[in-house]
Amino acid sequence: MKKDDDKTDEQFLRSHNRSGYSSMVMKFENFNLMQFACYFFFYLLVVIVSLVITSYGPSVTKNSVQTKNVNPKSYEWIIEREISNLERLNQPISSSIQLENTKDLIVSANVFLTVKVYGLPKDSKGVVKPKLLSNSTHKRKIFCKAKAKCVPIRLMEEPFLRYDSYRVNVLMKRNFTTNFFTKITINWKIRNTKITIFETFFRYSYLMASLIIILITTRSCKDIPSGLFSTEQKWIAYLLPCLVLYNNPFSTLSLFIPSPANDIFQALVSLLFLHLLVLFVLCLIDNHRVPLLQRKWYKFYLPKILLLTISFLSIFIVYTKERLKREEDMLYTSISDFSGIKHIGVLLILIVIILIIWLFAGSIITYIKLKKIQTQMKKFKFFVAINFFTFIIFAILFFIRVGGRKNNTTGIYLSTYTVFNFYIYFLVLAYLPSKQFKSKIHKIIQNSSKGDTLDQQVIDNLNFDGIEKKNKSNLNNDFDMEEIENDQNNDFFLSEKND
Repeated sequence: MKKDDDKTDEQFLRSHNRSGYSSMVMKFENFNLMQFACYFFFYLLVVIVSLVITSYGPSVTKNSVQTKNVNPKSYEWIIEREISNLERLNQPISSSIQLENTKDLIVSANVFLTVKVYGLPKDSKGVVKPKLLSNSTHKRKIFCKAKAKCVPIRLMEEPFLRYDSYRVNVLMKRNFTTNFFTKITINWKIRNTKITIFETFFRYSYLMASLIIILITTRSCKDIPSGLFSTEQKWIAYLLPCLVLYNNPFSTLSLFIPSPANDIFQALVSLLFLHLLVLFVLCLIDNHRVPLLQRKWYKFYLPKILLLTISFLSIFIVYTKERLKREEDMLYTSISDFSGIKHIGVLLILIVIILIIWLFAGSIITYIKLKKIQTQMKKFKFFVAINFFTFIIFAILFFIRVGGRKNNTTGIYLSTYTVFNFYIYFLVLAYLPSKQFKSKIHKIIQNSSKGDTLDQQVIDNLNFDGIEKKNKSNLNNDFDMEEIENDQNNDFFLSEKND
């Protein structure tokens, strides 16, 4: 009887893996149509509720506008403006200058800006002693529609507040003769103190939720041998720590330590998480189509990793160079000043196009090939559905943020964090082992002989994801998928009958 039970246990573990797929049964695989509908409805509801809550938060920035009338016949304009009563929660701070076109003509011309930025610290007696922070000259192009304000030109940007008061001295020179301008506006933009507190609260809320999800996953999978984990679950094990870093538990350090390392670290973990997420999607799409037996690392993983590595390094190098340059020169605030930005931009657009084609073509090919393997088709349909659902949410948020007239709201600002976090949370909950599978594993463990573990009794004769080593030489790349599906179902029913 014991021998028959051991045979049944092996049949259970191998019932769905002769084609190289994991025998793990996840929670969503037991969902019926109504449960799937409730799952996606609840996913959408939670995201919407979170965005509604954040949309009632404070505005992201506060503006302070200072205007000066100028002589339209002059070729040089000197402007000096100050801002005071700042605190650490106001960082970062930026300033821009804007001309106003009074003529019924479109203006497009170059101007030269010499900008001096001063910090205004006070000594022990309360006397202000200006400290020069930046002195630079740049050529900038102004563009104005007829009888309208021109496109603002950035004067300075200070990521970290070192002083509670700042002053900018601007010398603007023009080389065109037409007298279009009679008024110049300097706009100070500072971060709302309330949004800093609000964002910190949400970041740490998502951080705590991520840690709780990790604990739930660990508790749910602790008794299951690692050799039985599905590819989805292994990927989730990589994504969850990256999600914790993406929520950045060190974000508050930037309020107290004025260093570009904080921004660079945030960019590094954000880019790492986003590229790992794209790699996860690409691998899962191909994973349902290509069993482990057919995979070769230089065909399956290497092209994806190379493509995403190029994208990651291009973006990170440009950002790091621009951020460090901005530390030296406050007027250097646009990546258009970076000489190679056009070539990198073309490269990134090309990579995005390749990735989109890859995803669509891979999804179609996978769908066609999985028609004969219904056990994998359900997994594939679920994965495509939740990613398509998330893509639609991002598309809506993108059009609201870009096309909306009022996009200076907390909800739009924090929307990216909200959607990414809940996307991972719901994937984790769906990919947890099912209760039936866990109970069966516990039964196998109880029936295992003394001194042997489940890994030793059953997994030792299996390769990754349950591929039998002894049969590996007998299988080839063009096996009959339909025959495999029939064998899987026969073994599964035989296992149920023996139980």
